[in-house]
Amino acid sequence: ADNLINQSTDMFGMMSDMWHSPGGVVLWSLSGLAVASFARYRKQLQGHWVPWLFLGGIMLVLFIINLLSTGIGFISRDLTNALVHYQANDVYRLLLIYGGGYLLPLPIR
Repeated sequence: ADNLINQSTDMFGMMSDMWHSPGGVVLWSLSGLAVASFARYRKQLQGHWVPWLFLGGIMLVLFIINLLSTGIGFISRDLTNALVHYQANDVYRLLLIYGGGYLLPLPIR
């Protein structure tokens, strides 16, 4: 697993580099601020929590679908590069990840 993450040209390596950059710190900070704000004003949701729960569920599904679509795009790029450079081991590994990327969203649909 460490070998996958340490390759900065691979999708997982780029994601690791992104989350360990200043931009990742900003995203984590903004997410923490949103959770703290929700926790602060949760008492005002009494009687109105069901619509907010539906909104949160819809946003979560949209986020997951967007994440999978982006991931499949990166994986297809890496797969194409591995095919062009005749790297058989990488091709089979990426095909397994690519197939998993299509199987994962099936329960959502």
